[in-house]
Amino acid sequence: MIDFETHYLNLSTTRDQDSPLWEKLYSAKDEYEMESLNASSWHELSERIRSDGVVYRKFLKFVNE
Repeated sequence: MIDFETHYLNLSTTRDQDSPLWEKLYSAKDEYEMESLNASSWHELSERIRSDGVVYRKFLKFVNE
């Protein structure tokens, strides 16, 4: 896996268009400053989420979007 991206569809703006307009919410590598997406990198991220309030709030923001 090279990256993990999350996209969303804004239903309020889409109904006026002929086709859906998907927008990028975030890239895991960019937002969490990960060098790769191997298992050890995900483990390191989970530890950062547990110990760093800024990373934890960012994680919560994306989970709730």
